[in-house]
Amino acid sequence: MSYDTGDYDGVARRSDVEQMWLDQSIEDMKWVLSTPQGRRVIWEILSKGRLYEFIEGDEGEVNRALGRRELALEVHAWLFTADEKAYSIMGIEADKRAKDKEQLLNG
Repeated sequence: MSYDTGDYDGVARRSDVEQMWLDQSIEDMKWVLSTPQGRRVIWEILSKGRLYEFIEGDEGEVNRALGRRELALEVHAWLFTADEKAYSIMGIEADKRAKDKEQLLNG
């Protein structure tokens, strides 16, 4: 959909609406990040995106992995926009979960 860039009132209104949607999106992410459960879900999405891993395989596997990575990058940017401290909190929580899991598995 296009709009008339010469319509200054329309452009300003469109900008205001887009800012309102962006602000709401950031508030939504802050709400998700406010709970351990929400942070776990976001951490899982980022993990499945393999942000910091080398991707290899056949063309189809690589393309699927790059698609997951693209989504994870969007979520990563969204979370840092909402709360730049959340990622380090999530990392600490993930380390604790991994240690707890290991302890349960090993008795």
